[in-house]
Amino acid sequence: MKMDFRRPASRDLMTKEYGFTSEPEQNEDYKFHVVCFRDVKRLVSEQHAVSKLLAPDFLESARQFPGADDNFPIFFYLSHGERICAYMRAIPDLLTIDGKDRQWAWTGDNYTYPQFRRRGLSTRLQQTATQYFHNLGIGRGSVNSTEITQRIFKKLRFTQMGYAKRFLMLRTVAPLLEVKISRQTLRNIVAKVLNPIIGFASWCVRSRNKISLGHTACRRITDFSDQQFQELLERIASKQSLHFGIHIDYLRRKFEVAGKNGMMSAWLISEKKTGESLAYMILKERFQNKPLAEKYHGFQLMSLVDYALVSNDTGNSTALVSHCLELFFASNCSVLEIISNKKYLHRAAVCRGLVPVGKGMSFNYSVPASWQWGTEQSQLEKWPLTSFCGDVFKL
Repeated sequence: MKMDFRRPASRDLMTKEYGFTSEPEQNEDYKFHVVCFRDVKRLVSEQHAVSKLLAPDFLESARQFPGADDNFPIFFYLSHGERICAYMRAIPDLLTIDGKDRQWAWTGDNYTYPQFRRRGLSTRLQQTATQYFHNLGIGRGSVNSTEITQRIFKKLRFTQMGYAKRFLMLRTVAPLLEVKISRQTLRNIVAKVLNPIIGFASWCVRSRNKISLGHTACRRITDFSDQQFQELLERIASKQSLHFGIHIDYLRRKFEVAGKNGMMSAWLISEKKTGESLAYMILKERFQNKPLAEKYHGFQLMSLVDYALVSNDTGNSTALVSHCLELFFASNCSVLEIISNKKYLHRAAVCRGLVPVGKGMSFNYSVPASWQWGTEQSQLEKWPLTSFCGDVFKL
């Protein structure tokens, strides 16, 4: 059966398996498959290859996400005969627009097996999955994409919003040396020379940073039912026409799931004199096995995975970055990572010694025509992008 990509398929058709023919010279037929949460139990007993790719840890976590229900499509794949050619996981979420929740899907792992590459299968899989989501009234977004995936989304006419910037601070030169110098003996010599310099620079940064902490306080949130924290969330949500998860229940679930592969902590920042809440932030500490920025690994990393400010101005942004730095210096982490698309936070990060290291988080999205999307979402800065937007949940 051929799949015509020029016109949307009906919902009835989209809920079945269907095939499509690749380019004539390849003369191969492929079938598109959708796995919803309701299908998972059946797959465990009937299709072991697919259930293995779904991964129990991923399923257990994803079922707790905001926006997850029995009908949510959690996994898509293409097959050729009995062989799986390419697959994609999806991460459920909720996008709140003017107080109304809409289902949202973040792109999870997207993989094509080597023997099936260079046939356009990944593009076709993404295109058909997007159409499936749209027929269900679900929007789609993707963050932390590779350049290859970026090109795919461009072909699919996703709205490409650009990149949120990544900022780093290092307390040791070891992560850099692991990439730059192959010989262990030479790395040790260079580290003995450079680490004292970095240590002195860190001391200077921390001393200067303490000055900016004078009028604000930061306390750890040990209970998400904290009244002051809930009031802050309500205040922030009332000011933002578009946001992901600024709701106590959604945030709690995301916090618990993300904590399965790292230590999480939530913090409330407020004015000392008045007690007025200014911002919250959520930090994650973990050992970085996978390459950060596609290069660096093998160190203890602290990431600002979520935050929100009462107002995106210089004062609040400075307070958030300053307290984030203070907690970093008090930890045993070697690297601090902040990813943001807010210009005031960028300035605060640079002023406090963090170094911009290029593209931190790409963002592309596509929403159903039924949403009647306006023009307010045309600026990257209007989107509340954090690592809670998909990437932090890739277990």
